[in-house]
Parts: sequence; structure tokens; C-alpha cells
Amino acid sequence: MHIGKGETDSKSKAMYFPPSLPKKMSEPTNEPTIATATAAHATSLQNSPTNSSTTVSNTTPTPTDPDSNSDPLYTLPAPYDVTDGFISFTDSFLYLGTLITPDLRDEMDVRSRIKKATAQVGTIRPFIWHTDINLETMTTVYIATALNTALWGCEAWTITDPIKRALQQLFHHRSLRTILNINMFEVEEQRITNAQTRKRANVPDILIFLTRRSLRWIGKLARMPMNRLPHADSFLVATCWVKNPRKRGRPQSTICNTMIESLQEALQDQVSQHAPLSEWIETAQDEKLWNDIIDEWHEVACQVSFTDFEL
Repeated sequence: MHIGKGETDSKSKAMYFPPSLPKKMSEPTNEPTIATATAAHATSLQNSPTNSSTTVSNTTPTPTDPDSNSDPLYTLPAPYDVTDGFISFTDSFLYLGTLITPDLRDEMDVRSRIKKATAQVGTIRPFIWHTDINLETMTTVYIATALNTALWGCEAWTITDPIKRALQQLFHHRSLRTILNINMFEVEEQRITNAQTRKRANVPDILIFLTRRSLRWIGKLARMPMNRLPHADSFLVATCWVKNPRKRGRPQSTICNTMIESLQEALQDQVSQHAPLSEWIETAQDEKLWNDIIDEWHEVACQVSFTDFEL
């Protein structure tokens, strides 16, 4: 562990996960919030002459950065003391290629993946625009590199509407127009829709790639032994409950909602609104049958994505 001393910040970081979302925590309640906890810790540190040098720089709110925690109401707690130094807090943490934030959402991680994938599209641009390279080779390279980078780890994402729009508009359709050498002036003059762009490139919607990966991951979870950690954690998320009363408003979406949407896409009327395990677990445990269902759904979904019907 690399601790901080004096004016030198710690290399090892801690992360605070608030009991509620920051916007809810800003309302007056009897429970201590991040800001009040920071102020209380700052007061205690000011009374201690040994730590007064590190108090001022860590009790001020962290400035909002487009690539950092998106909620401006979130304030980093003050560092906590350890033997011979201190450990400071961070608002983002990279673990196995995935960005983790205190709000436990995936928007920041998705933006990071899109930025990296877009950079890869720019890197391979001289290759895809080469006159001796046909369109099929271009799209194959794009799917194997940039699109695979954008969807890395998507099986664990909680898919929301902003994430869908970011993947489609900010990355996928823009990348396909780059491959086809279509600029926005041509899009406006010729009224080229996203479905027409996908059809020209013969590449389906990115959400189809995402759903197929999610379905394959669900099948692997269903066939895992019960003592495997991914199996236990995933199905605990889908079946556990909390006895505390729920706060007003719609609860934050979880990976369970994403799994249900994927199951409803592939199985249609075979699963109900909440997709209980009894309705699909036996089907998913049959590997050949499950893969056949995924392939059949994928073929139909690709044909639908090439039509002019836009969701």
C-alpha cells in the first residue's frame, strides 16, 4: 500500500459508495451526508497540528470534469488517517479495464470505451479507405477491433436509454459513415437514414451485438455450477430483496433489468414481464438449444435493423 505523507498524495486510493444517490443526499435529512462528513473530518483535522497541512486541499469540492464523476453535487470525502500517513479518496477507479464510480452506474465506463473505440477507427482509417480493400474486409476489421473495444465488458453493463443513444449515435453510425466515406452534407441532402447506412455497410445495429453477448453470458451463467462466484452473484442480484422501505421515485436500473430485456428480445412471449428463472432456466441450460435460439433471433434482428423503421 502506497500511503500519502505531508503534501504528497497517496497512490493507493479509497472509494466511498454513498447509501443513496448524491442528489437525494443533498436534501436535508438526519443522516450524515458526504459534505457533512467531510466538514466534520476537516474540523477534527484542523484541531490536530500533525495533519493540518493536508486538510485544505482535500476538503474542497472536486471540480466537475466531463471525464470524471458526472454529478456536480458529489464531493470527495476527506482522506482518512493510517499509520504514518493517510489514504485519499477518488471518484473513479479502473479495475480490469472497467471504470467504477461511486454512483455504481456505467455511463462513465461507456464513454471511456467509446472514446477508445473511436480512436481505433481513426487509426485504421488509412486502411479502410485504401482503394484495394473491399467493403466486406473493412467492416470485418471494424467489428473485430473498434466495435469489440466499444462493447468490451458489456455483459455486466446496466443498459439505459442514454447508453443506447451514445453507442448508436456517437460511435456506431458515425463509424459506419466513416467506413462508407459519407459526410453529414450527403446525409442531409440525400436524407440517408441510419438504417440505410447499416444496410449499405451490411452491419446490423450495435444493440444487436450487445444483446447477443448478453444472451450468451446468461446461458453460461445458467450452466455454471452453483458454487461458481459469477453464478451466485448474478442470480443473487436477480432474486434478492431489501427489507428497508424504498424511497420515492423509480429505482435505479440494475443488470437484472438488462438481462430481462435481453431474454424478452430472444424468447418473446415465452417469458413474462419479470422473467422468473422457472420460465427460461431449463432452456438456457441446454447449450445447443440456447445457441440455436440466439442464432435464430440474431438472423431476424439483423434483417429488421436494415429496414427504414427506426425505434
